Amino acid sequence: FFPLNWMSVHVSLGATIAAELCCAALIILGLGTRLAAFVLGFTMVVAAFVVKADKSFFISPPVYDAKEPALLYLAAMIVLIIIGAGRFSLDAIIGKDRRSKLKIAI
Repeated sequence: FFPLNWMSVHVSLGATIAAELCCAALIILGLGTRLAAFVLGFTMVVAAFVVKADKSFFISPPVYDAKEPALLYLAAMIVLIIIGAGRFSLDAIIGKDRRSKLKIAI
């Protein structure tokens, strides 16, 4: 499905951990939210459809290994990609400063 066979297990694990730590911090701060959500969404797509390809969709009591959590996180990341960070984020503050400088320059 994905051409990720060239990546070793250790490199893939390191990239996933770095993406989840760094991008989660960026989303919390509201800085580069859409890009960070895209990276985390891609991580969840790989987790759901590559890593857990043979697992069941829903979590059931005997086995707690399923695609459902990854797809729920993917849904949250899609929402963040569509709506962005909001007005109380660093993106909005930085954008407001840029817009005010552009109005002065014009």
